Amino acid sequence: MPKDRIRRHRLAANARLVIERSSTHPVRYAITLHVYRDDKWVCIHTFDNSHAPHEHHEHAYMIQTVLGRHPMRDIRAQPVPVHA
Repeated sequence: MPKDRIRRHRLAANARLVIERSSTHPVRYAITLHVYRDDKWVCIHTFDNSHAPHEHHEHAYMIQTVLGRHPMRDIRAQPVPVHA
């Protein structure tokens, strides 16, 4: 399912929240936090259900790895509990 709805919210001069979701069911989504460093937007945190519609995950990236000083490494990828 393509994520065809995208909203960007500026949180500060160098931070934004990007929300992407699909229009059709099952809904796929990604909520990402970006910072502006070295003349580009870099994702530092993600919440998504990219593996399956019922699996909700959180991914955090260490800023120095995202900026290319070290190989990209996901430091945390575990299900996020969903409370009704």
